[in-house]
Amino acid sequence: MDKHNECVKGFVHLSEAYYGAANLPRGKVVDEVTFGYYHPDGGTTGEMSMVWHLLSSSSLPAAKLECFEDAFDALSRFDNLINELGKCDGDNIQPKEFCKLLIKCGFVDNTDRKSPKSEENIESVDSADGKKAKVSLPQEREHNTTNSAIVLAKKFLDSNPYDVDTRVVVHDFVKFVREQQH
Repeated sequence: MDKHNECVKGFVHLSEAYYGAANLPRGKVVDEVTFGYYHPDGGTTGEMSMVWHLLSSSSLPAAKLECFEDAFDALSRFDNLINELGKCDGDNIQPKEFCKLLIKCGFVDNTDRKSPKSEENIESVDSADGKKAKVSLPQEREHNTTNSAIVLAKKFLDSNPYDVDTRVVVHDFVKFVREQQH
C-alpha cells in the first residue's frame, strides 16, 4: 500500500505564518518553506524544507533544499517540482516565488497567517506564588489539539531535554503521545 495515498501535498511558508517572526532569523537562515505529504488527520508521510541562507550581506539569500532520509520517497514523487526548479537553476529563486511554484505543482498553502490567540482561548489562572496569570490555550481543532496535549508536552519535555533540531523533538513527541494513549 502507498503510504502517501490519502495524503495531500501541502506547504507552510514560515515567514508568512503568524509565528514566523518569533522563529526567524535563525543564524544565517532568513526564511523557510516546509513542504511534503500531509495526512488529513495530522502528521506527515514525508516532508522537506527549502531554506534560504544569507551567504553575504551584499547578496540575496540562497535557497537550499533540505530533506531527511525518511522523506526521500516523497521527494522522488515531486518530479514536476524538481523539473520546475531545474528551470530556475541559478536564478536565485526567493520564498514567495517558490511558493507560487509549489501551488503551480499542485501543493496546498497550509500557512497559518492568523494567530489562534483570541479572548475565547485566554484563561486566567493562579500561579504558584499566588499571582494571576493569563494563559493562551490552543484552540480545539477537528483532528488533534486538546488541552491534555499541554500536560503531555510538559511531561515529555521534563523527561526528554533536547538541544537539537525541532523536527526531531516533534517526531519524538508524537511517538511519546501515542505511547501514552495505549
